[in-house]
Amino acid sequence: MFPAATHNDFCVTLGALLPLTLLTLTREEIFASDFTLWSDTVKVSPLSSTAHSNLGLVLYNRGQVDEAIAQYRKALETNPTHVEAHYNLDLALSQKGQFDEAIVQYQKALEINPNLAEVQDSLGVAFFKKGQVDEAILHYRKALEINPNNAKARANLDNALISKGKSATP
Repeated sequence: MFPAATHNDFCVTLGALLPLTLLTLTREEIFASDFTLWSDTVKVSPLSSTAHSNLGLVLYNRGQVDEAIAQYRKALETNPTHVEAHYNLDLALSQKGQFDEAIVQYQKALEINPNLAEVQDSLGVAFFKKGQVDEAILHYRKALEINPNNAKARANLDNALISKGKSATP
């Protein structure tokens, strides 16, 4: 059997719950969107590469590509081996037509982990857009070696082969 709660116990419990409730209510707006969440996280943890990378992704998805690039770069300053930040930076640079710099970033991501089929495929796309079709084909094939079921890499390889006057893959 539990002892009966006293008035003091009630006051102590209420005294603890009231500030926590108020704190929760004031922080609720931070969790209202991915943007406010990651913006706040970057403010309180400016050395978090994950926070910068995720804020970059939110900005990228909002069409704020330059701001996203800045966040990806901050993530990589903090953690140069942050593969997702490299990959997302690559995509943003490619979208802006900065293929040479994107290629450098893709290659850095692959130095960290060469078994990323999506990065191999995206690197192939960057080479293809630069007109370096043979290099693109090489990376599409690497992507398919890693993941033979990668339909995007298969379609990209087929398009590259057709552009060279060769038949598509079976």
